[in-house]
Amino acid sequence: MKKVSFSIAFLIFGVIVLIVVHNKLLSNNNKSVSINFEEIKYIKLVSLPVPPRYKVVNDEKDIKKIAEFISKLKVETYSTEGINGWIFMLKIKFKNGEENDFVVVNNNLISYDNKFYCVNNNVETFFKQLYPHLEYEELEWLNKSKNDNGGAK
Repeated sequence: MKKVSFSIAFLIFGVIVLIVVHNKLLSNNNKSVSINFEEIKYIKLVSLPVPPRYKVVNDEKDIKKIAEFISKLKVETYSTEGINGWIFMLKIKFKNGEENDFVVVNNNLISYDNKFYCVNNNVETFFKQLYPHLEYEELEWLNKSKNDNGGAK
């Protein structure tokens, strides 16, 4: 009888451990990057190839479209080994003066807040399709003005 009770207790303990481990793995896969578009002053959207060019996005509807896309991404932490280069970079300037970079390395790999993430969406494709339709002046990134404030007042 004691062997049966011990076996049942051990089995229950094992199931609980499996559930906790499974939930931990699932929760890691369901993280997202949260950006509130109302807190953004402007976004410098830098595009490669050479020479890099950028547009300063400061219209609320365009900022909202970008922020909502980013916030819908499901991310999983990714190792930084062997990563170099990028395709798009967003330099996000917040109304409180803070800045943050969101870097598109390739379709399913981003860097945000100095961390790399594998994502569930084709980020590169989204920005490649969006960039030509943004109606802002396109400037050369290497010749950008030090006083460039995104056209913000």
